[in-house]
Formats: sequence, C-alpha cells, structure tokens
Amino acid sequence: MFTGIIETLGIIKEIEKDQENLHVTVESDIT
Repeated sequence: MFTGIIETLGIIKEIEKDQENLHVTVESDIT
C-alpha cells in the first residue's frame, strides 16, 4: 500500500512482478 505524497512526476523505468508484489522503478528529479 502506498501512503506517500507525490511531489513530482517521474518516468517509469521498470515494472517487476514478484509473487503478489509489484515493484515499480521510477526516475525523477527528486532523487
């Protein structure tokens, strides 16, 4: 569950399914 606040938009670099979880890698100016 995602409970954070989105402060800027990013580019989705990678989506990986791991059993019941979904890992999303995002590239943005924040990092």
